Amino acid sequence: MKKFRQWKTNIRLTNTFLIVFILITVFVIVINIIFTGLGVVSYNKITNTDPETLTRKFKEYISFNKTISIKDRGKTFLTDNNAWLQILDDNLTEVYSTYKPSSIPASYTTFKLLNNFKYDINKSYTIFVNNINVDNHEYIYVIGYPLEEIAKHTVVFKPSMLRNAIQKLGLLVTLDLILIVLVLYILLSRKFTTPINKIIGGIDNLAKGNYNINLENKGIFKHVFYNLNQLGETLNKSLASRKEVENIRNEWISSISHDLKTPLSSIRGFAELLKNPDYSFSKDELIEYSNIIWSKSMHIENLINDLNLTNKLKNKLIPLKLARIDVNDLLEDIVLQISGNPLYSNRNIDLQKSSSKINVNIDKSLMERAINNIIINALKHNDDNVNVNISINKTSTANIIIKDNGKGIPQDDLKHVFNKYYRGTNTSSDIEGSGLGMAIAKSIVTSHGGIISIDSSIGVGTEVVISIRL
Repeated sequence: MKKFRQWKTNIRLTNTFLIVFILITVFVIVINIIFTGLGVVSYNKITNTDPETLTRKFKEYISFNKTISIKDRGKTFLTDNNAWLQILDDNLTEVYSTYKPSSIPASYTTFKLLNNFKYDINKSYTIFVNNINVDNHEYIYVIGYPLEEIAKHTVVFKPSMLRNAIQKLGLLVTLDLILIVLVLYILLSRKFTTPINKIIGGIDNLAKGNYNINLENKGIFKHVFYNLNQLGETLNKSLASRKEVENIRNEWISSISHDLKTPLSSIRGFAELLKNPDYSFSKDELIEYSNIIWSKSMHIENLINDLNLTNKLKNKLIPLKLARIDVNDLLEDIVLQISGNPLYSNRNIDLQKSSSKINVNIDKSLMERAINNIIINALKHNDDNVNVNISINKTSTANIIIKDNGKGIPQDDLKHVFNKYYRGTNTSSDIEGSGLGMAIAKSIVTSHGGIISIDSSIGVGTEVVISIRL
């Protein structure tokens, strides 16, 4: 079936080219006919001024009033054409001449005059002859032109032979065209249809999900082959990326399910314990259990809020409440909030403020969330003795640098840090979190038209840079 489709494609492509070729040939023939017609018209115009026609008209310039004379227009014609004139009586003897070279005879026999008319005089002059009748006396006048300027040749042929020659030539041209068409048909069926079949085969493979295309980049379609190879490579990468994202998403769902299930189990366990009438609890125990239930429920709420915020940021459902904020003040507030948290009160966070104000247009609440996520990440995923340094500088943008000297992130994980379904391989399983913190941070920064980048080395630490337009 595939071979049959290829054969049909070959026939269609070759037939299309041949039709185009024939149309072009017909067009060229029509153009040639038009130009030939124009040439005939032009020739008809030219023949009105050719030497033979002018010789016939020259009698208008000859006067026979008592003596023979030439009108001024006739003399002008002769001088302009380097021509000479000779008038003969009925005995073919000269009775008048002007501008005649000395080598021209003064009388002729009938044969000699005819011979000179046909084969030129002394191989130097071409002559044209006409007669003029004056008072029942017939005169012949001869006009001669230099041979290098005007020449004539006599062609002798048999009309029947000419017709046969034209017919044979037409048949030969027809056979030649048929042969050319057949040769082109054979050559083009290989030259064009073979690479086109490769292109069609490559497209079929892409349609079937087989993106491993490796067409040789040569021939007139080499750019098409190259683009198909590039498309296959791009689709392969996209497929691999989709699989990778799907795996990350599945892992994240498993992780988030675990993060939800764990606090729910605690809440359920303590709730069942509290409602059991067989137990009596002291006030301190009730407060302790209530705090555990509240803490776990807050953890669930935070997870749900992160999911909700991620979705809103992705779909741009959160309008930015922009205000002119000094970055120094913003970072100082964030550091104070984190340092005031009992979990991080003894951690090393160093803020190096800029010597001058750096004002930017931001949504203060959202940007606090983004920067807070990055700092908490650095504290949460490293040892207690990690140092987190925060600095600010100003170039064409306001740049916030958050740098730690912690464990670092593997290069394979680094490219996924901002993916919303990713938790790094060096993240401890007992660390609670939604895995959305860095994805949320990036979404917030990019929604402000800013740029966030990350660099890390194992055993050296991690550096995150946020650049915001001034």
